[in-house]
Amino acid sequence: MIVVKVELWPSGDESRKQDLGTAQIFNLSNLAEVSAYGVRLLKGAAYSKRPGQAYKEGRVEAFPRTDKRWGPWELLALALESAVGYRVESLKRYLENGGL
Repeated sequence: MIVVKVELWPSGDESRKQDLGTAQIFNLSNLAEVSAYGVRLLKGAAYSKRPGQAYKEGRVEAFPRTDKRWGPWELLALALESAVGYRVESLKRYLENGGL
């Protein structure tokens, strides 16, 4: 499993870090050369009364796991797109309208 933790460090001070959330990416294909992955985004303590609760889920159907041209950052991008990508256009419209 790949785990990506998102933390806020106010003014770069790790001792004041706040847990914003966690992404879990797990292989569903027994480590096949081209693998499917499940994605789970968990709420962090800074944004939830129940941290660790699943926020969104997704799935990456076919990732070339053994092809060294593509690594964990590309897998993370696909994972985020599968779980929350549909929200990006709405966010862009919201920002274009001055956050109204």
